[in-house]
Amino acid sequence: MPAVAQLDTSELGELEQIERQMDIHVNTRDKHGGRGWGGGRFGWSLPPNIERAKAAHVVEEPIAAKESPESPETPIIHIFTGANVTSYNEALPHIRDRVGAVLKISYEDFDSLCDFAAGLSGKVFGAAQVKRFGIEKFFDALRGAGLRIRLEEDPEQTAKMLARISENYYPRQANQARMNNENHRRPSQNLIDRVLTHLANNTPGGLTLLNGAAKQARSNWARHAHKVRYGKA
Repeated sequence: MPAVAQLDTSELGELEQIERQMDIHVNTRDKHGGRGWGGGRFGWSLPPNIERAKAAHVVEEPIAAKESPESPETPIIHIFTGANVTSYNEALPHIRDRVGAVLKISYEDFDSLCDFAAGLSGKVFGAAQVKRFGIEKFFDALRGAGLRIRLEEDPEQTAKMLARISENYYPRQANQARMNNENHRRPSQNLIDRVLTHLANNTPGGLTLLNGAAKQARSNWARHAHKVRYGKA
């Protein structure tokens, strides 16, 4: 029978400590939450020092950021703040600047774009300005430059016009002829000539009647003008 090596007390203590550290602990809590002799054992756990060592060596992988879908390219929009324009000469520089800065085309190409005669834009926008846009071509140039006109009231100018009207003109009369008004529309000159010719040639004493009617008409016009002019007084 082989001889058993004798261990001193200090070595036995170290071995017992190692055994306790490496031992697998059994969870002795029973199904009813208590400890006892009859409780069924379930669950296994590692010693605290091994769990701490495992947690220290676990390296968490960073969470990859979600890639956002590529957004479509936003078109470049040239913002035009507008300008206060009250005349042709004030509008022309803005149209010229739009052709060069935004459209970035030559005057020859702008002529083709707006269906102008060749060389018209250069003569209008040039320093000499040997030509001017007519009313229709002016609006064609506005559309070609991507501009439009918006009418709005100018309070200062309105006040000036009302002051001039009150000093030099009379209020519009209720029975004054209006455009597109069949009841007060002035007859055409052709119609007047036909009526006068018929009265002069086909009516007995037609010329005498026309002369008398002309005198009566002149009298009525003079009386009406006097009433309008001095009616307030």
